[in-house]
Amino acid sequence: HVNGNVVAAWDEGNANGNNGLQLQAEEYDLMAATGDIDEIKEVNANCILMANLQQASTSTLGIQIGRAPIYDSDGSSE
Repeated sequence: HVNGNVVAAWDEGNANGNNGLQLQAEEYDLMAATGDIDEIKEVNANCILMANLQQASTSTLGIQIGRAPIYDSDGSSE
């Protein structure tokens, strides 16, 4: 069974103004029994999702460098 909690906490950020998401597992006793595998995968997926969302929210403040292709009505790019 899974014992413990996954804790996600925002840190205070660094000199560049980037906020960080700290993920830590507390008091985990992971037993690889068949019934626990799905729950462990779900916890891992949630941690990855939270980290990706946090990264997306702080990277370049939403400013994209470069230019996306412009498509004509026939679907070809210019």
